Amino acid sequence: MCSVKVFDDISRSDPSPARHDESSADFYARVSGVFWDDIRTLIDDWFSRLCAGAKADIRSRLRSSNDRDLNSAFWELYLHESLVGSGFTVTCHPDVPEGTRKPDFLASNDQTSFYVEARAISPSDVDAVAGNRVKAVYGQLDKLDSPNFFLWIAVERSGSVTLATKKLRLALTSWLAPLDPDELLGVLDGGSAEALPTFTWDADGWRITFRAIPKSPGSRGTGTGVRPLGIFGGTRAQIVDDKTPIRTALSKKGKAYGDLGRPYIVALAISSLSSDGDDIADALYGTESFELVTTESGEVVGQPTWASDGYWWDGTSWLHTSVSGVLLARNMHPGRVGVEVPTLWLHPNPLRAVEGLPIWRTAAVVDGEVTFSPQSIDPPTLFGLPDPWPSGERFPADA
Repeated sequence: MCSVKVFDDISRSDPSPARHDESSADFYARVSGVFWDDIRTLIDDWFSRLCAGAKADIRSRLRSSNDRDLNSAFWELYLHESLVGSGFTVTCHPDVPEGTRKPDFLASNDQTSFYVEARAISPSDVDAVAGNRVKAVYGQLDKLDSPNFFLWIAVERSGSVTLATKKLRLALTSWLAPLDPDELLGVLDGGSAEALPTFTWDADGWRITFRAIPKSPGSRGTGTGVRPLGIFGGTRAQIVDDKTPIRTALSKKGKAYGDLGRPYIVALAISSLSSDGDDIADALYGTESFELVTTESGEVVGQPTWASDGYWWDGTSWLHTSVSGVLLARNMHPGRVGVEVPTLWLHPNPLRAVEGLPIWRTAAVVDGEVTFSPQSIDPPTLFGLPDPWPSGERFPADA
């Protein structure tokens, strides 16, 4: 009998990029190409080593049309494979000394053992629903047959209900029909993209502005299947705040199981535009600031200090000492496992220290400052990946 896999054994012939309204699970299941075959093979391989009792739930979420379910399941699968690959015996949903709730993993080897609880930090339900409404609009507009123009699109205001796009598509077709692509290529050649004609749709609480981008003569034609949406702009500026969701996740997971009697790691995967560790450091140790102090020589200097808003620090003492470490990964997804390395932030004064984890970069407080140490095993070695991996191109030009 063949073992159950995540992906069905089917013939795939569609190499096109993901549609805006297509879930990640549906995309991974249908996209063809060597690059994507490598990713599907890796996920199925990792899944084959997962604890038998965890497989049904993980497989269901990896195949879910809800991207948040897929992201959380893949993060758990990644953690399990990381621990197994580095020599740990892993028990899924182990019994604990107190209560009936169970963390995701217990990892053990001859030297140590510790618990791991995984959490993928996702947008709020409100933000996710609003984002899905915008994606649905993109998906419907990509069905527009626009032989001579790509469309620059800016959703300046999104409504509280899904936008019916049939009238909008008809209006866009009528607007584009009399425009001369050769004339507008001259406008572009003059460096005046702002002078290209625009069209605004304001209805049902939505306000969307379009600009016509002329195609080159060799790219024109009807029924080509080329998606018309080419450039996305006009989004409102937002302040990237990772501290709040990190603290929220820790407040829920950090105290979920009482005294476990072993080191305990909370593993967080977050999708973020932020590229450094400032947010996680602020979330754990408190917002960093500088206070002016006078030295013995009378010189006034700035001295770094942590505010009292940290998960681990209240300004006077260390808190939540049962959480031995917080593992943080940014933008971890299947195609990036060969290059991304999570960081394990260690509690400065834990109830039980966690040690012997060469697979992750570590961050520790030394003499009042956060210092980083690289992992000793790189991802390709840990996961047995060839170079390059994945092989092939994401979307070959001749496909």
